[in-house]
Amino acid sequence: MIIIDPESVGCGRKVPVDMLETFQRVFEEAYGARLAFSDYAMTSMAGGTIVTSIDRTVRFCEDYSVFVEAAVAHASNDVICGGAQPTLASVSIGFTRSQMESLQAEQIVAALAVCLGAKGIQPGKFHSYVDVENSLTVSVLGAKQLEFSEIGAGDHGDIYMSKPLGAFKSAYLSTIRQVDLIPKVRSALRSFDNGLGSKSHMCVALSDISGFGMVHCVDQLLAQNGLHGQLYLSSVPLIEPETATTEVECLLKGKEYVPSRLRVEGGFSVVGALTEVNGPMVALVKSEYSQNFDGTWFRVGKWGI
Repeated sequence: MIIIDPESVGCGRKVPVDMLETFQRVFEEAYGARLAFSDYAMTSMAGGTIVTSIDRTVRFCEDYSVFVEAAVAHASNDVICGGAQPTLASVSIGFTRSQMESLQAEQIVAALAVCLGAKGIQPGKFHSYVDVENSLTVSVLGAKQLEFSEIGAGDHGDIYMSKPLGAFKSAYLSTIRQVDLIPKVRSALRSFDNGLGSKSHMCVALSDISGFGMVHCVDQLLAQNGLHGQLYLSSVPLIEPETATTEVECLLKGKEYVPSRLRVEGGFSVVGALTEVNGPMVALVKSEYSQNFDGTWFRVGKWGI
């Protein structure tokens, strides 16, 4: 059984938001440009715009294939949120000595190959090292192909999420309590965008819930687009109901976050602070397109200027 530190597993190692703001200020003063701590970064090139992202994920469950799939999706989903299709991934894997002395290291590499192939992502640079814990750092890039719907005066709409929340927490509970929630987790990992495809142009903006929790994710998405909104936490679906009641310190960092653009119905709760590795996609959808998301996505709030 792997050893899990409940205060720093998975995406729970994110630096607090106020410290990130300090990093941005320091970097901008020294370099003259801001670091991208959002979902992705964009770089203009002669042939168009390249969208990139990078994430490190620490092993958070016994099932290594779920761990690998979550780590790759965690970085590639950010590129999708930038309007691009992931095409190339470079990976750095930290193996424990016990994994190196067994077949598990080879199994993890094989799982990585299967995952990249299934997503149609070409392998780039591969790096590996021996560490005290198992982790994957994944850097993904893709060419921007999608332009989102523009926001006009008086526009308003709904906030949707693509799938139930709590895959990361469910995988964690599955490991520490020996309760098999992995099938639910695996299903959630493979349905994060729930048929977004041709509906992308109906969105004003996209993001995915990650290490800062749902409230932070939605609030930042609104701020980036100069919008205000309301979130109905009681409408947020969960993979496993227990994830809303079992508090683990690393999963509640978001409770210290105070939203600036978002009003949370009923006040903050564990649901709003649940961190994720490959969490649900969050979409701001114009009201005239809402019917295209009803029935397949979950309506969890509303937005307006």
